[in-house]
Amino acid sequence: MTGRKVLLIVDNCSAHLKSRFYSSILESYEKGEINPEKINILDAIHFINVAWNIDVKPTTIANCFQHCKIRSEEDMPLEQEIGDIEGIHKLK
Repeated sequence: MTGRKVLLIVDNCSAHLKSRFYSSILESYEKGEINPEKINILDAIHFINVAWNIDVKPTTIANCFQHCKIRSEEDMPLEQEIGDIEGIHKLK
């Protein structure tokens, strides 16, 4: 059985990017309602609200800030930042 190639198709997987958030954006784009190159502040706030409500992990948020060079590794220990973010999540 070694050396065989197998294709695994997983449907309705949580790792798929087409969630209700992305599907609504794609639908708006297909209708021509939004320009993918420009968004206004209100659109950005809506994106943040949706991301907040689908329970984005604090480590994901911290890593995004580090990846975008908004925060450097020397700024604050990641564990402390995650604790701060978790405290904000309790404010919901």
